[in-house]
Amino acid sequence: MGGLVRAGRRQLEGKFSWACSCAFRASQAGIERLVQISGIGATTDSSSAYVRARGEATVLDAFPRAIIVRPGVLFGPHDAFLSILSGLTRLPVIPLFGQGETRLQPVHVVDVARALIRLFGGPNVMR
Repeated sequence: MGGLVRAGRRQLEGKFSWACSCAFRASQAGIERLVQISGIGATTDSSSAYVRARGEATVLDAFPRAIIVRPGVLFGPHDAFLSILSGLTRLPVIPLFGQGETRLQPVHVVDVARALIRLFGGPNVMR
């Protein structure tokens, strides 16, 4: 779950409760392994409602052995981030995030998928 979207407070709260609900149901169903794809820099005390809405703490409360994966910004064919940025390069001036101080660590969606496959492939994955 997740994505680069504009969302009101209710939508973010819904995302948060959805993550918790999935973790709780997985635990109740006896699922052995749960992986939540969150995002780089996720913290519960973030000033960003979007970052706080990832629900990592409630997922871990519901499923203590859950594995939290925090990739950077995902990119790939038809993504909603770098494709937009590449379009901005046609402008005479390119806007900078955070006055040019913001650092990004984009990761290709296939690389994240391969990492997830490895997580599910091994018996003793540590969180």
